[in-house]
Amino acid sequence: MLSEIPIETVPENEVPTGRGRPGPSLPTWLLESISASAQKGAWLSAKFETAEQAEELAKLLQYVNRSTRFAYHVATRRDETAEGHRVLFKAEHDMGESNG
Repeated sequence: MLSEIPIETVPENEVPTGRGRPGPSLPTWLLESISASAQKGAWLSAKFETAEQAEELAKLLQYVNRSTRFAYHVATRRDETAEGHRVLFKAEHDMGESNG
């Protein structure tokens, strides 16, 4: 028989959603940037040395669009410059979702 164990409350952003594999865990700094973009209505930019790093950020932003956990729609653009790779994004509040 299972002995008594401590049970604690966890933040909603740590709970896997849906069935099957849980989605990726988004870093707090990224969620804050998405929120700031939506509030200001501004495009933001992140620069990377490698295409793989830019791809990783682009995938996380695409996940935000597909997920019902986040009440944002994020438009993204990728750009390759002489200095490296860049991902631009602009978030908007998704009025169809009540989570967030």
